[in-house]
Amino acid sequence: MLIGNGLTNGVINGIIYFFITSEVASQKGYIIGTLITNLILGIIVINLYPTLIRAKLKKNPDIKIPYTKENHIVAALYPSNKWSIRTINIVACLVITTIFTMGLIGCTCITEISVIVGSIMRGLNCAFFSIIAYYLSVVFAGTMQD
Repeated sequence: MLIGNGLTNGVINGIIYFFITSEVASQKGYIIGTLITNLILGIIVINLYPTLIRAKLKKNPDIKIPYTKENHIVAALYPSNKWSIRTINIVACLVITTIFTMGLIGCTCITEISVIVGSIMRGLNCAFFSIIAYYLSVVFAGTMQD
């Protein structure tokens, strides 16, 4: 599920970037666009994934998520309020993936981002974001199960 969600999300967002963008972007403009994309993606995905996970758990009641506050370091740090957990997950995904994308751009010394390179970078960014968001959502669902 982690890789499937990540690849699907990455490919879709890479294609969207390719068809929407028509010119070369500066490094600063691309990073700002990535921040906005990650924020929108975070709000959608962090609120969607726990619902999908709960539906799968209701369909298969014999499956239990092994992550609890007693045996998982991330779950132990979560507060008990589900909306604060979702806010923490959005901020964590936003920070981690934006730093990842800025690191990729910085390591490759790209100053102007063409449409093809931007599509690849946006696809990688969104795939990485989706993988982290799904993992954190599984941990969140594990802390909220009965």
